Amino acid sequence: GAKVPEGAGEDSFSVAWELLGGKRGKARPMVVNHSANGSFAVRDGKYKLILTSGSGGRGNPRSRPFQKPYQFYDLEADAGERKNLIDDVGMERKIEKMLKGARKLGIPVPKD
Repeated sequence: GAKVPEGAGEDSFSVAWELLGGKRGKARPMVVNHSANGSFAVRDGKYKLILTSGSGGRGNPRSRPFQKPYQFYDLEADAGERKNLIDDVGMERKIEKMLKGARKLGIPVPKD
């Protein structure tokens, strides 16, 4: 019930509905994650696109930011991120949409 001043938390999105067991309201916007080595990941609904081929941190396999092949997971079906769907023909449109969304958010994703 706290009042938030206008303009405060402008890069935030409330997850109170999740914490309180309520129903989801509007769709959650794309969420950006940033790792220790400078790698990015974006999550859009149940999908997560990791813009590096490795762990993105100190763990193995190590990689550099934007090193391909990227990783793409359906977190509803694979919360442990074990099955990389990046080469799944049926996911090409979703992956491209997420890449475009990441670029709009200012992530310097190469276009090749």
